[in-house]
Amino acid sequence: RGCRMKRIHVKPKPLPRIVRIALCVLAAAVLLFAVYAVSGYPAFSPEQALRRAERRALISMRGEVLASEPQMLYNGNATRLLAVEYGDVAAGFYGVSQNGPLRLGWGAGSGSGDSLYLFPKSADGVTVAACPGYPRYMGFQEETLIIAAFDDVPEAVRAELSFTLAPNASLGYPDAAPVSYALSAEREQEGVFLFSLATPEETDKQSSANYLLERLAECVAPWSARLIPGTFADGAPPVATVVFYDASGNAVATIETAFARALV
Repeated sequence: RGCRMKRIHVKPKPLPRIVRIALCVLAAAVLLFAVYAVSGYPAFSPEQALRRAERRALISMRGEVLASEPQMLYNGNATRLLAVEYGDVAAGFYGVSQNGPLRLGWGAGSGSGDSLYLFPKSADGVTVAACPGYPRYMGFQEETLIIAAFDDVPEAVRAELSFTLAPNASLGYPDAAPVSYALSAEREQEGVFLFSLATPEETDKQSSANYLLERLAECVAPWSARLIPGTFADGAPPVATVVFYDASGNAVATIETAFARALV
């Protein structure tokens, strides 16, 4: 009779606990990097996304971020508006959003949420600009138009902004009367006041008032520059009056300046 060979079962020795932990961490890191890559290698902060936008636009200066605010109420903190200043030369808005799987970063996509708008600083002592992105749709009734006043009045703690919008005769609003607006804002950031104008309570979204606010919000958009002459009554962006007040409530400066236009 032949001899039967016994099968030998070798039980693999378990990996040390520290090695297993290291492998799990490595696998998680690889997975996280894969998701990050699929997201388009987004920036880790709105400010870092701004630096990338500046490099894409071949801007040699690094802008100073004066304000970082939620841009759209319905989207919470997932969209941010940066008010940026480039010394005495220019100012701008940068709208950035969290995109991609798991919202790992900022400015991941190439959509409208990742746009840099630049405009020259006014020599009048204050630069007034409306932020692009004013909503046109009925579903955004609670949204606001943000208007920034980049100022050189450091002693001011409060400011009042007023302006009037009237349509150009070529728009076809023969019965439209000029509409005046008066806004107030407290100093929350050094170098800029941010004013908020609520959406007009109108059922007719095709009214001249709403249309002019939409166009006002596009004055700093380069692709809308050709629309400005045929939009407003004087063929140019409206003139704004800004009154600055100090901590005692005294008016320290009153400045008139036209709304800024795109730096093209």
